[in-house]
Amino acid sequence: MPRKSRYNQEIVETICEAIATEGGDEVGWLAGGIGKTTFYKWIEDKPEFRDAVVHAREEFRKRCPKYQKGLALQKLTDALENGQPIKWTTKKTRRLEHYVPGRKGQPPQLKWHQEETVTEEHTEHRPAPKWAIERVIPRPIEDDINAAIAFIERHGFRVVADGEIPVINPQNGSAGQTKLSPSSETN
Repeated sequence: MPRKSRYNQEIVETICEAIATEGGDEVGWLAGGIGKTTFYKWIEDKPEFRDAVVHAREEFRKRCPKYQKGLALQKLTDALENGQPIKWTTKKTRRLEHYVPGRKGQPPQLKWHQEETVTEEHTEHRPAPKWAIERVIPRPIEDDINAAIAFIERHGFRVVADGEIPVINPQNGSAGQTKLSPSSETN
C-alpha cells in the first residue's frame, strides 16, 4: 500500500517562504521537512507547486543584494544620462462671456457666460547636479597620480618621468639610485 503524501498548502507556503527569503531549493525542502527527492518529484508532478517555487525563486532574486545593486546602478545611470524628471500640473480657468449687441447706442449686454478649466501636465528633465556626479564618478586617475607626486615631493624626493613610469630619486641625486622598469623593481 503506497504511503500517503504529505503535500498540503501549508507545507507549500513554508517551502516557498524559505526559498523567497533565504534562496536555494535546499533551504526550502529543509524548511518543509521533506527530502530532496520528494521536493523535485513534487515539482515534476504538481504544476501548482512548480509555479509557486518559480515565483519564490523570482522573489528571492528581486530581494538579492546583487540584483538590488544592479537595479540601483541602472537607475543611477539613467538619472545621470537623462536627468531628473520634474513633473507638475497647472490649472487655468477662463471665462467665456457671450454678449448681445445693444440697441440704439446702448452698450452690449451680457447674455450668458461659460467657464472652462484646462489642466496641463508638464514634465521637465533637469540634469543631475554637478556635486552628485562628482560623488558617484571617481576622480580621474591623473588627479590621484598628481596628488601622490606632490606628496612625495613635499617629503624631499624628486619625481622624474622616464617613459610611462615615474622614477623617484632623492633630491641630492645620489649615484646609487637605479630606475624602475615595468618588468622588475630594484633598489
